[in-house]
Amino acid sequence: MAGVIGKSVSYWDSWNFVLEADGEPLAGFQKVTGIGFSFGVAQFQEGGAHGVSSQSHGAEKPPGDVTLERGESGDPLVWNWRASIKAGNVEDLRNFTIAQKKGSAVVERYKLGNCAMMSFDAGDFDRGADDKKRIGKLVLKPQTIEREAA
Repeated sequence: MAGVIGKSVSYWDSWNFVLEADGEPLAGFQKVTGIGFSFGVAQFQEGGAHGVSSQSHGAEKPPGDVTLERGESGDPLVWNWRASIKAGNVEDLRNFTIAQKKGSAVVERYKLGNCAMMSFDAGDFDRGADDKKRIGKLVLKPQTIEREAA
């Protein structure tokens, strides 16, 4: 990638989103969907000897799937994770951070806690592509999503 004279350019600067683990970049992606939250109403009974009353309060629902698309990684993360699950470690959950970027600047960061890998698609194979690096789509199921200061 060509850069401006006197300015170093990182490989990760060309990606809109970078998937990180333990502060280290693992993969870059052009599109991420599913980062969000929703609420519902939880009903519960409260009371004792003087009667029972029904109460309601807002409750956050578990997050949905987070989908990362059109990416690549030099790290064998997905293949090693798949091997672990196939070996019987179905509860192999991972923690990640997704950094949303504009060039070299991080705009937002999202922590995804206790992610399960739901699916992986290597994408289309074409001539000249490094098929070991390409990630067409990676779908994660986090138990928590938190926004952190960039």
